[in-house]
Amino acid sequence: MGSELASGLLGALVGGLFTLWGTLIEGRRQKRALEEEARSKQRSVLIGIRTEIITLIDLYKSRMSDSIDNYDGREPFSNIFPLSQNYFSFYDTNSLALASINEEALKSIVMFYGSAKGLVDTYKMNNDVVDELSKLQTIFHETAMDIHKFNWEETYRIAIDYGNSLKDIHNEVMSRVKICLENIEREILILS
Repeated sequence: MGSELASGLLGALVGGLFTLWGTLIEGRRQKRALEEEARSKQRSVLIGIRTEIITLIDLYKSRMSDSIDNYDGREPFSNIFPLSQNYFSFYDTNSLALASINEEALKSIVMFYGSAKGLVDTYKMNNDVVDELSKLQTIFHETAMDIHKFNWEETYRIAIDYGNSLKDIHNEVMSRVKICLENIEREILILS
């Protein structure tokens, strides 16, 4: 009976060790699979963000870039750039997936989008000021009153300031887009 007990214990011990070994191997395999899945998701999000940036910058360049590049800042920037929606929907929807990418890449993405959103907001405000300027000019010409002239002149100065702000923010966005795209490409290669 002693040898049977020893044999049983030895068998249980060997079986337990094989079970433990199998569990450890499966745990490592699952961990690698989860890590690969996370890298794949990050890669996909970075590719989507890169595509969104390139598409929006190309669209912006074709519509407004020449006008703002040639703007001299001495009078209002009167080109209306109609903006009515969220143009950064991919980034806004997927930005949480970027939390664990390289800090430099993440910082350049956030800085680019912050500048681009600032540019959109400034265009919206500029559109409003230019529209208001046109209304005030009409009122002044119809009434020829000093108060309306004063309002028009003040709004004219504000419009010039917005035009200059547009150009500054435009230049900031254009300088950040290159850095951002380079960092995204580098991060995509690391995750591949």
